[in-house]
Amino acid sequence: MTGRFVRAKSWALAGAATAALAAPFAARAGEAQADTQVAAADTSVQEVIVTAQRRGQRIVDVPLTVTNTTGQELQALGITSTRELSSAVPGVVLGMKGNFAQPSIRGVSTPGTGPGLESNVSMYLDDIYMPSQTTNVFDLADVERMEVLKGPQGTLFGRNSTGGAIRIFTQEPLFEPGGRISIGYGSYDDWKGSFFATGPLAGDTVAGSISLYAHHNDGYIKDLVRGGRAAPVSSLMGRVKLLAHITSDLKLTATAFAFQNKDATGFAMQPQNGNSLARRFSSTLFVPTDRWSASLNVDPTAKVEAYGGSLKLEYNFDHGTLASMTGGQWGKLTGRFDGDYLNSPTLEYDPNAPEYSVQQEFIYTSKYSGPFNWVGGAFLFYDLARYNPSQAVILGRITDVYSRTITNSYAIFAEGTYDFTDRLSLTAGLRYTQDRKAFAASSVSNLLVPAPRGVLRDLGSTKWHATTPRFIAKYKINSNSNVYASYSTGFTSGSYTPSAALSTPVNPEHIKAFEAGWKTQAPRYSLNLSTFYYKYKDLQVSVVNGLFTAYQNAASAKIYGLDADGSFNVTDDFRIKGGLSLLHARFSDFPNASVNVPLAPATCAATGGVWPCGNQTVAINADGNQLPKAPDFTSSMTGEYRIDAFGGDLRFSGTWYHNSGYPWEVGQRMTQPSYDTIGANVSWSPVSSRYRITAWGRNLTKEKYIQSEFDTAGGDGVVYAAPRWFGVTLDANF
Repeated sequence: MTGRFVRAKSWALAGAATAALAAPFAARAGEAQADTQVAAADTSVQEVIVTAQRRGQRIVDVPLTVTNTTGQELQALGITSTRELSSAVPGVVLGMKGNFAQPSIRGVSTPGTGPGLESNVSMYLDDIYMPSQTTNVFDLADVERMEVLKGPQGTLFGRNSTGGAIRIFTQEPLFEPGGRISIGYGSYDDWKGSFFATGPLAGDTVAGSISLYAHHNDGYIKDLVRGGRAAPVSSLMGRVKLLAHITSDLKLTATAFAFQNKDATGFAMQPQNGNSLARRFSSTLFVPTDRWSASLNVDPTAKVEAYGGSLKLEYNFDHGTLASMTGGQWGKLTGRFDGDYLNSPTLEYDPNAPEYSVQQEFIYTSKYSGPFNWVGGAFLFYDLARYNPSQAVILGRITDVYSRTITNSYAIFAEGTYDFTDRLSLTAGLRYTQDRKAFAASSVSNLLVPAPRGVLRDLGSTKWHATTPRFIAKYKINSNSNVYASYSTGFTSGSYTPSAALSTPVNPEHIKAFEAGWKTQAPRYSLNLSTFYYKYKDLQVSVVNGLFTAYQNAASAKIYGLDADGSFNVTDDFRIKGGLSLLHARFSDFPNASVNVPLAPATCAATGGVWPCGNQTVAINADGNQLPKAPDFTSSMTGEYRIDAFGGDLRFSGTWYHNSGYPWEVGQRMTQPSYDTIGANVSWSPVSSRYRITAWGRNLTKEKYIQSEFDTAGGDGVVYAAPRWFGVTLDANF
């Protein structure tokens, strides 16, 4: 056990008391969504209903580690985008590779970027799987709740995953007319506006809703070349939903959405410690010293467009419910960014990555009608992802890469639970998955002008399959407390390298997870504890292939740790919430890891440059190295206090988040040191009023921590998260 881990344990002992302190601070019980939370009494912890096992259950009864965060809680935390989810759940890190989302849960993370490369932490929007790493960065405009499932999800959910699942649910149409309007203004000329309306369309049979959202700011990164700010943000989103009770037993829910997000923040990089390929050819380039500035010859751009929809049909039989969920989406990233991170025309990238997917799932859920209950179904998935092209320009010479990855997958699954007594139950589940990926590509290098699109060469196809079981034993101590032990498995599909014309695929990674936990809930508090141990093999990690990134399988890793979260309602008006994650995640066998290291000083000097001047790839023994984006210790605590003042309802809330730090890459060279962030809200609403005004502040300590990292032959690019940020928001319900 490393000294760092021992120190994390001491933090855990100090934080364990706060881990039990939590409260849904979505205000009073009457403001909570009726279908997700039920208020017992003013001082009672609200009872949370989740669907982590594909049926509605009290969170205290679910034998796995799952956190539920309401839309009001996300708003109070200042989380308005999926890129900010790290501070919502300890043990979760939402790292970015440029503008590609790379979520990590308990140290299980995604190394690759590009179309067709799926994350090993799956993301779902309204139960529809979101495969694209670029369209998974979106604004959280009309969220009802978010569930984060920790541990492999190899049995019940759409795409098999080794790390876990992030499930986001938007608000459902209601038969009672209503809605809300929100407008906010903050630092850096930050404007946000949202509109949500719902109501009946045909009596008590059909209801609908519409959600609109717009956001703009000037960016917080100083542009040292052109003046002003780099990477301004502009986004638009629209969503419509239709809910129809066709008969007393048949329900239909239809959704359509579209969004456009112009946000190149993840590409507005600066070279960490000055490491840039441009310095190999010049010794006079200016290197930014301020963490929130950039000196780039390419004004970074990134535009993500996406639209899609889903159709869900649910039919209630006497003994269960059959659901059909159909979904489809199209998304595209276009952009341009500086690959040497300095004001020199040495290296730039121009990605153009469209992706299209469709999926179909059938699932049957039995009703609780006896000692045996079960869930079963089938999942079909198709994805077409392209680089059209991915272009690199180095010293005026162009490399064009065109590629196409086609994924065809199907899975069948079933899971049953048998209650041997009114206290003891056993669960067994099994899923069979078969994936087939076909890859075609062409690459042309050393051009003076872009190459005309050539014929894609078929570089092969590969089929993988896996059988992933899960077993759970649960013992009910009383109606509000239980203990459980589980064994679960998962795998993340193999793939090809979309940014390089390589015929060798990376194989799937596999995980075996052992977990034990205790959950309890009392009238004024709740507490959830779990400990886990993972056997993790064939890890998919990134390696450098010239100007682009390729992938390989590492040997194995061991992960173990502890999760805790809880809640405590001190009084009717004072509520606190906390959580922590203690983690030990290390490579156990990785003797030939490919990593980037800076070029030798002599290499820089030979061309008139200065050190450091870019990277080269070397092999190292990474045994014992910490897994990327796997902090030993994370914790958070939030409190809200309400008083009657100034003729209305006055509320104070604050959130503290701690992260012990982590490496960004296998070689442990680029690291994020320990950091803490603090956010606060003060809101007031007149008595019996529909209006509420909120003043808020984020990152009040102005912590300097990396949000996005990009280490390549071009150097070590980093983007720091936003500094201190203030604003005010006005909400109105109708």
